[in-house]
Amino acid sequence: MSFGSENPISRSGGEDGQADDWLGFARAQTVEQLCRTWLPILCGRIAGARAGLLLLQEPDGSYAPIAVWPGENDLSYLGPVAQEALVQRQGVVKRPGGSIQFAYPLATDKELFGAVVVELDDTDEAALTNAIRQMHWGAGWLIELHSRRTLGEQAAVIERSSFLFDIVLAALAEVDLDKAGLAVVNRLAQRFGCHQVQLGVERGKTVRVAAVSNSAWFDEKANIVNLAAQAMNEAFDQRARIVLPEAEQGASLITLGLRRYAEETGSRSLCAVPLEAGNLVVGIWLLERDEPFSSADQEALETISLALGPVFQLKETAEESLASHAARSWKRLLQRTTDTSHPGFKLLAASVVLVTLFLAFFPTDYRVASQASVEGSVQRVAVAPFQGYVREAPARAGDVVKQGQVLAVLEDKDLKLERVRWESELEVALRKEREGMAKADRVAARLASAQAAQANAQLDLVLEKLARAGYRALRRCGGAW
Repeated sequence: MSFGSENPISRSGGEDGQADDWLGFARAQTVEQLCRTWLPILCGRIAGARAGLLLLQEPDGSYAPIAVWPGENDLSYLGPVAQEALVQRQGVVKRPGGSIQFAYPLATDKELFGAVVVELDDTDEAALTNAIRQMHWGAGWLIELHSRRTLGEQAAVIERSSFLFDIVLAALAEVDLDKAGLAVVNRLAQRFGCHQVQLGVERGKTVRVAAVSNSAWFDEKANIVNLAAQAMNEAFDQRARIVLPEAEQGASLITLGLRRYAEETGSRSLCAVPLEAGNLVVGIWLLERDEPFSSADQEALETISLALGPVFQLKETAEESLASHAARSWKRLLQRTTDTSHPGFKLLAASVVLVTLFLAFFPTDYRVASQASVEGSVQRVAVAPFQGYVREAPARAGDVVKQGQVLAVLEDKDLKLERVRWESELEVALRKEREGMAKADRVAARLASAQAAQANAQLDLVLEKLARAGYRALRRCGGAW
């Protein structure tokens, strides 16, 4: 807390001074004026009062002097007793060397909002009791003032909330964006005393005028409407509130389009406010009136814009075509894929995709354990000409052989014996045939001839088997046979 003479108030004296203080107290228009006239009245009613100090709570929670009496003195030495009264939330009396310092906290049932400190001459207890009585009497004025001020602020908050609720319901009740915009601008014009309010909506990175207050129809090609759209584009591109006349905080903003529109229409005060929904600007309000827009009006417009931005975005989304909806959804998907949200999930998904692509396109061996038999792609079968045993088998299944190479040889001992037998029978039959012819025994000759033919056929069969006892490869081949 700092104390000084920023608020000079002259010491009142006599009935004329008291009358002037009461007249100023009755005519006070602000809290500061009322407090600066209240403190001299209180000190004037306390006998032996040397100085007075009034502290009130600031918006940041600290306490600062709002009035001192008399104004030409430095009253910082009253700070400790005021601090003690604020901490203890009760009256504090101190007697530092020849004077009495009495501090009284200003508090309601719910909050502590200030303190009053009065320094007296070191008098008897009766004078101190009277001073405390006067302090109680005077503090009642400030407590009542604070209560009324709090009630007024609460009423203002309720009234602003009611208007916000009403305007949001009005926007939601309409079926399309244009009708919702017209309902909103009409209420804004009535609320803020504007002779015209316009709503612009975003269309392809530019702003188009969608609604004009108190006007069911307007010509979009009119010069005034085009100038209004250009003024809205300035606020849209800069994503900032633009006010004319310019405030100090907005001196660096571009206002060429807004000034051109003001010169053309003769408007004294303009305010362009963006309607934001998340990270998107979905529209712009352009308000016109004669009186400048106060900081409270601008804050109220910002609050209403934050509430209505998502509503207008929903209205606009409901009216877009299927192609526009698909493009917007695809753009949002790309933004979510490339932004920094959910890094762990995106890293896991990217890893799964990379592993899948690697397994799909990288050539590698894949082994399956199971029972199987291996066969050649081209197979040749060597069939045995007769039943028997294999004597030799130089080639095995799976070997590569050349044409004419011996694959296997069958056992031929029995065939050779049978060959000798049939050769012997053939000679016997031929000899009998010759004897029958020599004796002119035609029957014996013919019987012997038949036996000779049979023996010759059996001999040919045996010779054929002997010739086929060895298997040979017909051509170059590999695999089983």
